[in-house]
Amino acid sequence: MGARCYALDVRKYTIGTIQARVTWATYGGFTHSEMFFNPNLTVHNMVFTATMFNGSEHAPHGGSPIRHTFEKSETYSYVYPHRDLTWDYFNYNTTMYDHNLANRFNWSAPGYPGYFYLYIRSPIAHTNRLGDFTRYTFDLPADLAQNHAGWGYR
Repeated sequence: MGARCYALDVRKYTIGTIQARVTWATYGGFTHSEMFFNPNLTVHNMVFTATMFNGSEHAPHGGSPIRHTFEKSETYSYVYPHRDLTWDYFNYNTTMYDHNLANRFNWSAPGYPGYFYLYIRSPIAHTNRLGDFTRYTFDLPADLAQNHAGWGYR
């Protein structure tokens, strides 16, 4: 399963585009996320994060980060045009019946005081039993977490 998004127009004209792709997979208690980011202009202060969330449909506010799981975060001062950045994020969880992954990209562009962002959250991974041999499967795309995707400029 994956998602693809493109950056936006600001002040009524395009300042550039960003291609980003996130794919997700589950196997046993492992959840894998692979991210790809490629701008066609130089971006500054690019930050990528990936976090595992409680994905239960009844979790308040769409869930919260799962304690004792690994959060990946990387920062780049400059990312030059047409440079491919890729990340692999693996996490292991056998303590919850439902979880999902939140991936976020933030960056700034020269001449703009705020920052751009792209937020993509996976469908819920669900299992019927917990333990070392847990096998998670994704629910249908219609069961995406609330506020599962967004982009903008702030």
